Amino acid sequence: MSRDHYQPVKDGEFIAWAENISAQSEAHKLEWMLSTEDVSELTSLTDDAKASYEANLNRETKNFQTSQKKKVAFARLKRFLSYYSNSLEYNLHVPDEAILAMGLRPREHHAHQPDKPPGEAPNATVVAGQHHDITVYASIPEYGHAVEYLKRKGYYGIKVRYRKEGEDTWHEKVSTRLHVTLVFDETDEARHVEIEVAWINPRLEEGPWSDKVRALIN
Repeated sequence: MSRDHYQPVKDGEFIAWAENISAQSEAHKLEWMLSTEDVSELTSLTDDAKASYEANLNRETKNFQTSQKKKVAFARLKRFLSYYSNSLEYNLHVPDEAILAMGLRPREHHAHQPDKPPGEAPNATVVAGQHHDITVYASIPEYGHAVEYLKRKGYYGIKVRYRKEGEDTWHEKVSTRLHVTLVFDETDEARHVEIEVAWINPRLEEGPWSDKVRALIN
């Protein structure tokens, strides 16, 4: 069964479920060695979804715009939680009882060997936008349909890591798609960014990194 099937169907219950995961993640992010960026994004998306839900629930403020805003906010939160809940399952720093307390699907303990990390690196290309954003693309090293290629290889998606000029620490983002958009601040304009991409398996383990790509923040 898909993990998404464990997301509550009713809007109010879904928000409460997401808030619980967000609160537990914030409280235990050091203990569970969670990504600070992921926890912050979950908090932001949950807050946006809750605000749009409450605005659309109020008969005095409900209209077509509030309905559409809620629809978009819920879709973004659900898409992120699909990735995030999967990462919690495969993060063994998160105890089994915490998985259950957050209303997630219990872990399945298989006897067979886990999936191996990918054994090849993707090709990485970047496209700089006009609003301090850079979109990173992972391409396959052979011809064919990209999505079918990932399924055939048993890959889950990509991991992008990057660091701005003058930084020693890498930042990371995971996506089940073949591209990731990085958004920077105005103060980063005219700085260069070094970027690498790797395939990941369903356990979020990465394979070899691509050649480094250098991009300029416009």
